[in-house]
Amino acid sequence: MRNLILIVICNLFIYLIMAFIFLYFYRKKTHESIGIYSNKEEINRLNNKIKELEKKIFIQEILNHVNLEQEINEKLFYINKIIKEYNDEVIGYYYRGDLYLKYKRYEDALRDFNKIIEIDSTFKEAYRAKGICLSRRKQYDDAIESYKKAVEIDDTYEVAYYNMGFCYSKLKKYNKAINAYSKAIELDREDVGAYYNRGRNYNRICRYEDAIKDFTYAIKLEKFDDRLYYNRGISYSLLEKHEEALLDYKKAIDLNKDFEEVYYYAGFSSYLLEEYYDAIEYFNIALEIDPNYEQAYYGRGLVYTKIDEYKEALRDFNEVIILNNKNAKAYYKRGLALDNLERYEEAIEDFTKAIDLNYKDENVYYNRGTSKSLLRDLEGAKEDLTKALEYNNEEFRIYDVRGMVNLELDEYDEAIIDFTKSIDLLESSISYYYRGLAYCEIGKFEKAIEDFTKAIEIDPYDLKSYQNRGDAFCNVGKYDDAIKDFAMVSQLEKSIK
Repeated sequence: MRNLILIVICNLFIYLIMAFIFLYFYRKKTHESIGIYSNKEEINRLNNKIKELEKKIFIQEILNHVNLEQEINEKLFYINKIIKEYNDEVIGYYYRGDLYLKYKRYEDALRDFNKIIEIDSTFKEAYRAKGICLSRRKQYDDAIESYKKAVEIDDTYEVAYYNMGFCYSKLKKYNKAINAYSKAIELDREDVGAYYNRGRNYNRICRYEDAIKDFTYAIKLEKFDDRLYYNRGISYSLLEKHEEALLDYKKAIDLNKDFEEVYYYAGFSSYLLEEYYDAIEYFNIALEIDPNYEQAYYGRGLVYTKIDEYKEALRDFNEVIILNNKNAKAYYKRGLALDNLERYEEAIEDFTKAIDLNYKDENVYYNRGTSKSLLRDLEGAKEDLTKALEYNNEEFRIYDVRGMVNLELDEYDEAIIDFTKSIDLLESSISYYYRGLAYCEIGKFEKAIEDFTKAIEIDPYDLKSYQNRGDAFCNVGKYDDAIKDFAMVSQLEKSIK
């Protein structure tokens, strides 16, 4: 600190010496000019230069004091001296406004910047600084108007266009933000920030290819910025180019090993690429950096579910719900884990909680319906499966399961309708088999035989279809055919053993 003060004192001393020398020669020249030319204009010009130099020395001296002080009040004490000395000029108000801005005293800053505009309505920096104040107060529309005033004064004022882009982005006017950043780029082809922010706004309007171009060009300008690789990775992820995305996330990690969000996205890309153990490792690192990272627990839970580690998945979804008990997807996914662990009552509770939190689609009702059916709540199961079909009436598996429930409820005609719907969507041996059972229950054995035959064509090793077709043959008196089917059943049982 002592050295810094000595340096400042020395600088002030040098400034004073230079000022005296300058003043001496200018005054000498002034006297000579008066004596020789008696030129008042020349005298005034020289006097103005002297005053300007004196002002610069005075302001620099004040700013040196300001830089030495730590407290804002002390800084203001010195800056106010500039305003007192030059109260009809913008310079003091600008420095004070800028100081208020740094200390987040936005009302005071705005007062000073407005004062500047009163004194000199062409001072573009005042409009820019005023825009920053308004922006930080989240008055983005007003900030934009201030930036527009700045570019009316100087249409090459790049930073005003850049700041305008930021405000439009905050207002979710993404196309206008892109236009503002584009103008900034026209004025400065090497503005990395403008390319970066334009790329992010391209992502927001689903122009992912354009976003990638911007991030790629920004990387050429600044190849050591982890944010650029991270955001380009996001663009690739949104295009479902997960290999390219993962490469970018890895590059971002190389540049910044404490960037937990990159680990999360790297984990998710690995999960989608079916590199499950790599995904777990990325999620683990994200959670080491931030033990309360909700999405990382959720992502790791998805991976554990995929590799049938349901107890591990359950632990992760528990953590998600502890961190955010309004996360409907976490309840749904925990319900799936509980269902696979045959803890059906708890699974139903979680599916119900997800629905209560407005997570409503065919999957949650379908899975709650299947859990209910396994607990023999057949009416409740049928109700859920019917609700699932309201969300998606082209899902064959829902018709199949509701058809099975209808069979259990002895509602055979409804079961036949369900299995027929399923077959129309996707022919499968299961649907034909169960529809065959329904036909048997209402005594339509010929139709049952047709369905069991179709099931066997699709799956020649379907033992149950042979067994039930044999029974159906017996019911219509075709005993030779029945004997052949029963013989095939015996053969298949031996092969299974």
